[in-house]
Amino acid sequence: MINNLIKIFTILLLFSLTYCSNPIEKKKKELKNLKIKLSEVHIKKYNMILLPPLPKIYFEVMLDVENENEDAITIEKFNFKILTNYEKKENMILGIAKSPEEYELLPKEKRVISVSVVTSLEDNPDKKVYGFVGEILKSLLLNKEMEFLLEGSVEYNTFLGKINIPISEVFKTRARP
Repeated sequence: MINNLIKIFTILLLFSLTYCSNPIEKKKKELKNLKIKLSEVHIKKYNMILLPPLPKIYFEVMLDVENENEDAITIEKFNFKILTNYEKKENMILGIAKSPEEYELLPKEKRVISVSVVTSLEDNPDKKVYGFVGEILKSLLLNKEMEFLLEGSVEYNTFLGKINIPISEVFKTRARP
């Protein structure tokens, strides 16, 4: 009887130690205190490609990044897609960006980071792209805002491994730079 009680107590003790206090998982949760907010997106420039007749648009994505951790972190990459944001239509990927450089943020540091995104409409075989070109031309002529969706993630390295933070935000910008 006492042997059974010791076994049950040992199992409960091991279970509570592994379930309640995993210091590595706790520290990983604390390290997710990286705040990323989309501050601005604007079109830097655009060109027209003749064959197929499509625009090449160069976006600049400005992010407010704040490291609320007690430790320094290194952002290794930004992985973004800019998509059309039609309310009742399917989103179409306009451009993809992956940052070429790393950014180190000290503890409690705030910084604005700029990431470039270039459209790749010529690689999109879908005919919906021509409808989008019409929207861009109309926006350009009337100098009105267009709505887009920025989706992706920010990956950074810590002493406990890599952490990904997802981003999904709608933004508006004008077609004229």
